[in-house]
Amino acid sequence: MQAAQPMRLGQAFGGYASVVRRLSAKLSTVREDLLVLPLGGTAIGTGLGAVPGYRRAVYAHLAQVLAAAVRPGNDMFDAMQNADALARVSSEIRIAAEVMAKISSDLIVLSSGPNTGLGELRLPTVQPGSSSMPGKINPVLPMMIQQVAFAIVGNDAAVSLSALNGQLEINHFEPVIASRLFDSIDLLTRSERIFADRCIAGIEADRERSLTNLMRSSALATVFVPRLGYAQVSKLVHRAAAERRPFIEIAIERGLLNKDDVLQMLRESTHYRENAA
Repeated sequence: MQAAQPMRLGQAFGGYASVVRRLSAKLSTVREDLLVLPLGGTAIGTGLGAVPGYRRAVYAHLAQVLAAAVRPGNDMFDAMQNADALARVSSEIRIAAEVMAKISSDLIVLSSGPNTGLGELRLPTVQPGSSSMPGKINPVLPMMIQQVAFAIVGNDAAVSLSALNGQLEINHFEPVIASRLFDSIDLLTRSERIFADRCIAGIEADRERSLTNLMRSSALATVFVPRLGYAQVSKLVHRAAAERRPFIEIAIERGLLNKDDVLQMLRESTHYRENAA
């Protein structure tokens, strides 16, 4: 929560959009692992006791029903012995939930206030107010996403423990793996739809409050180092802290900058440059 450097709200949300796309791609990729099923391998992978033609028929039927390429995998014994594919799917769901919870935490901070916090975002109101504090609107949907993440982290821990405790050719814990994995899928799917429709879609930026916060912040100090020099900017920041005033205000008073300079340099400093990486 310490002032650092200025940035644009669109840049922050661009980062959120990018990670959501990455998570979606990861989930789509790992989902393919669920199409490997050791059907017809019977208890340990030998296929002993399976009716001739069963394996071919059942895979063809499932492929038709699911419109997906269900397959036996490269080795029946591997498929019977290990539950790593299910653990991997669970892990990707956990990571997605954790990232969404982190974004929710950011939204809680950015919308905090309205007077004692940052107040740079306005989240849609989905409740009449706090039960004990009239008019107080809590960020209930971001907090919901955080709690969903807590539950999914617990589910993933159960899946992980179940996968590593399989013995020889049989994992006796597939029921709890399925139970926790299905719960995680359901929690993430339903909560993110609600979050998208009832929170994300209605977020508004308070442009005036954001600019006011920025102009009062020592985060601007870095912007003006190339023009004023590190030593002079450092003195301005320390003086501003002592006088409890924005350092930009002091710089303008001393004729080192004017308001137009400040706004122009801000625009330039928040413009991403490829060669800066």
